Amino acid sequence: MHALVAPCVTLLATIAPLVAQTKPQVPTEPPLVWDADVRRHVAAALVVRGIVRVDRDAVDKALTKGGHVEVKIEVQEMVHGAEQATVTFRCYVRERTNPRPDEHPTPAELLALDGADRIVFLCTVEAANYLVDDDGSAIVPPERDVLADLKRREVQHRRLLATPLPVDARHAKPLATILRDIVVDRDHQRAAFVDLEALGRDAVPTIVASMDDRRPLPVRELTLKNRAADAFEAQRRYSPKRVVDGIAAVLNQLTGESFGSLYNGARDEERAIAVQAWTLYAHYQLAAAAPAAEQQPKKAR
Repeated sequence: MHALVAPCVTLLATIAPLVAQTKPQVPTEPPLVWDADVRRHVAAALVVRGIVRVDRDAVDKALTKGGHVEVKIEVQEMVHGAEQATVTFRCYVRERTNPRPDEHPTPAELLALDGADRIVFLCTVEAANYLVDDDGSAIVPPERDVLADLKRREVQHRRLLATPLPVDARHAKPLATILRDIVVDRDHQRAAFVDLEALGRDAVPTIVASMDDRRPLPVRELTLKNRAADAFEAQRRYSPKRVVDGIAAVLNQLTGESFGSLYNGARDEERAIAVQAWTLYAHYQLAAAAPAAEQQPKKAR
């Protein structure tokens, strides 16, 4: 009997390290670093992997005088957004006499996409979908590493959205006063937006934490200084309908970022998408400002 025990013990000692080596590894979340890939993901209302279908006749017609073409995606996988069997988006095609080779997809590129398997990043404006960017980066091949990174980031973003943004005590009291006054009347609204911008970029996370405010504004007016380097007008004028619409415009003024199209009012569904995008942006900015020791990758759940 004792002669059998020793070989068994030896065998178990040999197997144990192998079992430990084959234990499934828990994937770590990507680092919270804001870059072009992350921005594209955050700005997208939908991230779709599927087969692209392009109406060639519609493209030919648009080439004569310019116009939008409806492009269909036969969905294979919804990386981000509600499950759907098909998704459509609008793609602008310029007339032959006015080509813009810097805008993508070009008509030739669009036609070449027919039947192709692609990952597409879409934003939503007035219930219609559009490509997030026109530089060619909103439609990419479904490479394994790209899909894996997107899915890991999607899990990470869900965790971040479930994590309340911290409120900076320096900005909390003046922000509360601004949000109280902003709906009083026209004069208070104007002053409140001036004070909101004056809080500065450091206050962005605290502002974002309170931005989902659907109260109607007293007047649909908002004027901001045009800070664009190529500005041809001194001021930017908007017609926000709700408090959240105006806050989104001020956040754009403070950061140079833009998510959604709220500044002149929007559907509530689009407001919700924009608030989520700004919330993620704020988390990334907080991570960038945090000490390196606090930026260690977390285990994905």
